[in-house]
Amino acid sequence: MSKFNKKTQPKQKPVMVANKGGGVGFAQDRETELASLILTSFLSGNAHESESVQEQRLTDLLDSFGESTFPAKAAIFARNEFGMRSVSHLIAAEIGERIKGKEWTKSFFEKVIRRPDDITEILSRTISQVGTVPNAMKKGLAASFAKFDEYQLAKYRGEGKAVSLVDAVNLLHPKPVGKNKIALKKLIADTLRSVNTWESKISEAGKSEDVAEAKSEAWEDLIKTKKIAYLALVRNLRNILTSVKDVGVIQEACELLMNKEKCKNSLIFPFTFWSAYFEVDSMQLESVTKKLVMSALNKALEMSCDNIPVFEGRTLVAIDYSGSMGGTHITSTLSNRGVASLFATVLAKKNPASDIVIFGDDAKYVKNFNVDDSIFTNLKNLMMNNEGNGYYGSSRNTNSNLVHCGHSTNFHAAFTVAKEKYDRIVFFSDMQANSGFGEAGLRDYKKKFGNDPLIIAVDLAGNGSTQFRKGHIQIAGWSEKIFEFMKNDTNTLVKKIKAIEL
Repeated sequence: MSKFNKKTQPKQKPVMVANKGGGVGFAQDRETELASLILTSFLSGNAHESESVQEQRLTDLLDSFGESTFPAKAAIFARNEFGMRSVSHLIAAEIGERIKGKEWTKSFFEKVIRRPDDITEILSRTISQVGTVPNAMKKGLAASFAKFDEYQLAKYRGEGKAVSLVDAVNLLHPKPVGKNKIALKKLIADTLRSVNTWESKISEAGKSEDVAEAKSEAWEDLIKTKKIAYLALVRNLRNILTSVKDVGVIQEACELLMNKEKCKNSLIFPFTFWSAYFEVDSMQLESVTKKLVMSALNKALEMSCDNIPVFEGRTLVAIDYSGSMGGTHITSTLSNRGVASLFATVLAKKNPASDIVIFGDDAKYVKNFNVDDSIFTNLKNLMMNNEGNGYYGSSRNTNSNLVHCGHSTNFHAAFTVAKEKYDRIVFFSDMQANSGFGEAGLRDYKKKFGNDPLIIAVDLAGNGSTQFRKGHIQIAGWSEKIFEFMKNDTNTLVKKIKAIEL
């Protein structure tokens, strides 16, 4: 009997499945499927799944893990690295209900909390579904209060909600620490109020006799004192530009936008800058004001995506412009197509030796991309590159010079149109082909050119299947963090999650 030279285990063949687009794909292993789903879901559904169907698939996936720590680590990763909120709350509530008597659960509930309202969201979900709060959850959530000071506790009191922060304190009995001891007493006594948040200042201004003047002064004060949160600044640019007329104050706001530390700490999604740019671009403003803000937004977006890899050799970036990538799945105005276009733009600008193709029924090269133009100029041009799709898929464009590719999802077309050898091909897609299969297209491409490009498949929808076998880089998400995985090994996302300590 051999002691060292043992028989090898046969490699598992990828399982072919019918995908949600009506075509075929490869089933993802459960860890990759869970990671892809939670990094691309606001639990609001997408073109292929309703909100309820998506949530049911998530809970079914959790069932398959039993008492494994992987879902807990994935929730911590999603919340603290990718900024995903609702999906991490749901997983936390499910873990509280499913897993009892494990030492790691208390640590998990503490680590998955980033803001005070994470506590109340998890409690609300748990109480509504189960009725009681498990002891491990109580201990972990109670310990998480030590992260927060008076400002944060006041801002997220949650007054009027099913579970307020004072309800949480009464239920969890957190141990006071130096920075929140007085605040917790005020909270229980119902005397804790937000006085320095942008919400409280703007709300108070709305009660004045001259509302416009009061709001202008409030926005100016928030900007000058730097007391406006970064995400709030980006999301309220229209309101600020409508109220504030002092160009000097606008300049200060732009300087805040270009603060790299604040940008990174906010966990802001890159597409939030795109939404803000679209809003500002539609406004009638003084030319100097518009130029200042447009430039600041462009630089802020570049800062948020400063982790883009610089590749050696030639890269082809392929963007799925099929019908399922349209629609407003992510925000009230933004589609997966918009996110794909943004990521493709910043990647191609950082890698001038790149070409871009868009594909649907067929595929064509994008010719109006100029690496010397700003991100937003290229992005606007790119988003106009498909019939019927303006910035967000809402306006029709029939310019005969632009590229029209149809609405089906044909991965094979992206390979067929490729005109040369590429070292890598990066796909931004929901990975749900309904005509040309990705793996078949890759096989034909390899035969045609005699090379074997690395495929980097970026899943923007988490629908549970992919177009490519194992051995290529499979990643998912709407955060700029995806770029950090593009030069690593083929299973780096799952490995990163597994490395989290509980």
